Amino acid sequence: SKKRADKVRQLAQRNGFNWQISSGNIKKKLDFPDRFFDVILWADVIEHVLDVWSAMLEIKRLLADRGRLVTCTPNIAELRRRFTLLRGRFPSTSGRDEGLLVRPNELFDGGHLHYFTFSSLAKLYRKYGIEPAQYLGFGTLGRFHNLYPSLFSGAVCIAGEKIA
Repeated sequence: SKKRADKVRQLAQRNGFNWQISSGNIKKKLDFPDRFFDVILWADVIEHVLDVWSAMLEIKRLLADRGRLVTCTPNIAELRRRFTLLRGRFPSTSGRDEGLLVRPNELFDGGHLHYFTFSSLAKLYRKYGIEPAQYLGFGTLGRFHNLYPSLFSGAVCIAGEKIA
């Protein structure tokens, strides 16, 4: 959202970074020329996008050759969620009580339409000519999440490079 982009811009400026930060609607062609961005970060976005294929095509168009794409999204294969599924319950990634306990007027499981693992997101990157370069796990246990991110991290975070 524009509000979040403005917050990030202000934080970056306070820390001495002169970044151009933009926001827009990935569902339609954005008003930027081909290969415009060196880095595209979409954090907690891909799981809400109805048409992931079209969004990835637009990202590929916008990303410079050898540009970096960073995607962060909930990890449906995290150990706690696996145990939840083994108990016969839905492993919600946003709302509590199997995605049903959400704020008023909020969609099921926080509006998440898609669920990803490190493996599935890496395959998606490769399908669109982006080579995964770094797999990052994070959470309340610090570096522990990077020992085996596909199992211990609550989120999938992959940085990749667009193949020229």
